Amino acid sequence: MQRIALATEIAEDHDCGVLIAGTGGCRKVRFALEGRGKSGSVRAVYLYCGNTTPTFLLALFAKNEKSNLTNAEKNQLAQVAKQICKAY
Repeated sequence: MQRIALATEIAEDHDCGVLIAGTGGCRKVRFALEGRGKSGSVRAVYLYCGNTTPTFLLALFAKNEKSNLTNAEKNQLAQVAKQICKAY
């Protein structure tokens, strides 16, 4: 059920997440897990290229396990984003 809620949130507002610099347009949104409070939330990284393309969920990570993406991870996301947007 929580996956559906996350997908619905992103689908209804493509700009709900914070734009992550250096990722080719990827955004990061925090999503609270039921019964876990703020420390138990997850970060979802997604890409939305426009109205004629699907929204792609690219990464999920727990806030208490990882606070931010590394530069290497941002570079990888930028490469993936470029390939996805080019394909659509």
